[in-house]
Amino acid sequence: MSIFNLVYIVCGALGIILLVYKLPDLRRRWSSPQLWSLCVLILATTLGMTLAAPVFVDMVYAATGVPNLAAPIVYSLEVAYSAAALCLVLFWRFPAEVAWRRVRWIVPCYAGVIVAMAVLFAVSDVHAIRQVDFITYYATEPTVAAFLVAFFVASLIADGALVYQCVKGGRMAAEAGLPWLRRGLRFYATAVWFGVICYVVLLVVIVLDWLGIRQFDPLSTAAPAFGALGIVPGVIGFILPIWGPRRPVFRRWARKWRGFFALRPLHRALRHVNPSAVTVAPGKALDPHHRVRRQLTELNEFRLGLGRYLDEGVREQALSRGRDAGLTGEALNAVVEAAQLKAAVTSARAGVAAPPRSTPVDETRDGDPEAEYNWWVSVARAYSHSPVVAAVVAADGAPNTKLVGG
Repeated sequence: MSIFNLVYIVCGALGIILLVYKLPDLRRRWSSPQLWSLCVLILATTLGMTLAAPVFVDMVYAATGVPNLAAPIVYSLEVAYSAAALCLVLFWRFPAEVAWRRVRWIVPCYAGVIVAMAVLFAVSDVHAIRQVDFITYYATEPTVAAFLVAFFVASLIADGALVYQCVKGGRMAAEAGLPWLRRGLRFYATAVWFGVICYVVLLVVIVLDWLGIRQFDPLSTAAPAFGALGIVPGVIGFILPIWGPRRPVFRRWARKWRGFFALRPLHRALRHVNPSAVTVAPGKALDPHHRVRRQLTELNEFRLGLGRYLDEGVREQALSRGRDAGLTGEALNAVVEAAQLKAAVTSARAGVAAPPRSTPVDETRDGDPEAEYNWWVSVARAYSHSPVVAAVVAADGAPNTKLVGG
């Protein structure tokens, strides 16, 4: 039974995540019938999949003392899902006033199906508890068969309408130049197909059972678990239209975090120069754009604070060794800068200034934010990983210059 518990509970957890994600939208748009239909659809699916897990089947029986009561509860939730799906399709397809006229028929009709299923279950002899094979065990009971057929027909009607509208909506989205919406609708149509295949397989198994052919009964336990897996493409289908168009934003966000962690070792190595300059604005600790901006500002301040320790001799050594290593352009400049900073940190900790320079200290790089960002990332990587920088600093050894203030 453990595999069934795992499948149903994991799929139910995905449904809960999706519902939690949509609830803020519902609070903001409380009067939206589309959102209400969508949230009811997600809630019914999530509860149905969760309660279908054998562990919850046992819990329902322990709480009520009614054998197999989880079955009508789960199937009723699936019928509620079907009603919500039909309502969602109507609110997608038609203006609100037209959709509401049809929804007022759908809701009582599907409520009637749930009532009929409850009555059929109540008059059925289902005293033997069946956690995962309820359908085939009781398939030849006339009232149970009627119960199941009512469920399957109601579900297939709704799922068929939903698949049709998703496919049609996907074509319209493609024509309108909305590729992410088209992909999302395709994924959601795929999710619904999981349920359609499940119900068709179960109907075939029931018919075969009535004909005395029991060899296909194991499919009745695998099909519902297969149908539950439709929640995976369903979640993807909901996410793609929302997050797909924001992909460039995510790329920039991820790039900034990579830059933040690339700059971090250099920033930590230099922060002792002016620790009071290190600040993070309230509420911005998880904003990589703010964190990187602060790092760049502070690195420039640290470099200014190290100005008296920047040794021209170290610069010349780094230039020579870098050229010998085949470095040119900005790569060479970054290695030279990193070597000067690393040697300056050692000198600053020893309280020893560099000899007087024949040329002024290079100005800090600012102006173009992107160029400044790329420059400091290159310097930070050279500071931590360049063998040229390590060799220059090792060759420089203990500073032999005059004491600061001496």
